[in-house]
Amino acid sequence: MENSSVVQFEMKNGTVDLTLNFYRLNQLRAKHKEEYKRYQKINSEGVKTDLDAVDVIYVAYLCANLEKMPDVMSYEEFLMNVKESRARIWQVYGALNTDPKN
Repeated sequence: MENSSVVQFEMKNGTVDLTLNFYRLNQLRAKHKEEYKRYQKINSEGVKTDLDAVDVIYVAYLCANLEKMPDVMSYEEFLMNVKESRARIWQVYGALNTDPKN
């Protein structure tokens, strides 16, 4: 995977990779329209709540794990495994929306 755009996210059940790489977002849009629509709606309207940020992180999880689909966590399973740290959620959201150094 493209290392410069990957963010590590520690969850209750282990660490997962996240990315919002444009190529992978395009693949998600083509193959998983509902998840992409949710992401696009949040992006266009702005992130307003903690759960909006988690939704974006979930899409980044899906993008990083496209090759593993359908053997990835469902949205509900993902929510159950997110650690209860709002500060970390916003930190990871920020990291996903910052230009990579490379």
